[in-house]
Amino acid sequence: MRVSAKKKLLVISQVEALRGLLSTLVRSQGAYDVSLAEDGVKGLARALRERPDLILLDILTPSIEGYH
Repeated sequence: MRVSAKKKLLVISQVEALRGLLSTLVRSQGAYDVSLAEDGVKGLARALRERPDLILLDILTPSIEGYH
């Protein structure tokens, strides 16, 4: 029997409390491994490196807006 890996979630937000809250909520459900980034540049680099299944982000983040 093959065990499926958890899905990957990337949370990108400059608001530390929001990153923490989303991470805690999602991890408590056990469905996702969660990665965090505090700005658009770091988030983009992490997304390219980790290839998450889902990304939650602030549209207006420092250095790169979510619209780009």
